[in-house]
Amino acid sequence: MPAPFPDKPFVGMPGSEKSVEISRTEDRIVCCQASRTYRYSQAILVIFGLLLAYMAWGFWANPEGAAAPLFIRLLTLLFALALWFLFIRNLLGPPRIEVVISSGDLQFFRRRTARPVFIVRKQDVVGFDLTEQFYGSLGEEFWRNLVISVNALGGRRIALCASPDEKLMQSFAAELAFVLGVPLQVGGQ
Repeated sequence: MPAPFPDKPFVGMPGSEKSVEISRTEDRIVCCQASRTYRYSQAILVIFGLLLAYMAWGFWANPEGAAAPLFIRLLTLLFALALWFLFIRNLLGPPRIEVVISSGDLQFFRRRTARPVFIVRKQDVVGFDLTEQFYGSLGEEFWRNLVISVNALGGRRIALCASPDEKLMQSFAAELAFVLGVPLQVGGQ
């Protein structure tokens, strides 16, 4: 059995074929969550958030619900609040990575803002790789993702993005190799 999905990518959802979009302008390359995946995850959060809010309301507002164990009532309320928190946080925008072509810097954004959360400078990049990682199976069939990771000074490894789309990931890796001036290592950690 292959190793489980070890890296959590900054952008992309494991196994979702069209979860990543890569756009190019004259001064930068942007890797972000696909709008279809963003809408899908928001819809799931709303559906389950409404369901859990309805259940929590029933546990706290009805006399029949008060007979339920306290830990179930509290867990239902906490899960409902967590789902609504995630929904509201995601409204601020999906995560994205911008590669500035002129400087070679990698800028990481958690939401739709002008200021990155952190920056990896071109001179701090030791190398990067494109690895095939497995995250699940159905009998004998294993699903895989191709993950692009950057190795920075100090032994820091950052998984940039993941997608099962081999052509998209190889294209993005080739562009990164050109911009960063670092050779691509295929398959190795």
